[in-house]
Amino acid sequence: MKRQTLALIGAAGLLVAFVGATWLYQSRKAAEVESAAAAHQAPPFVREHSPVLGSERARVSIVEFFDPG
Repeated sequence: MKRQTLALIGAAGLLVAFVGATWLYQSRKAAEVESAAAAHQAPPFVREHSPVLGSERARVSIVEFFDPG
């Protein structure tokens, strides 16, 4: 009985550690993305050399990806 209880406590501890590490990783990544987005202030898929048609204030953007391979 003691081994089973110890195994359950260990498994619960590992689960709590995994969930905590996942939450910490996601919160740090979210902060990195927000700070990078605030520093850049440009749409992520628009390059200076990209052709753009239409209004910049349009509600919909269509992005075409080309993979020649």
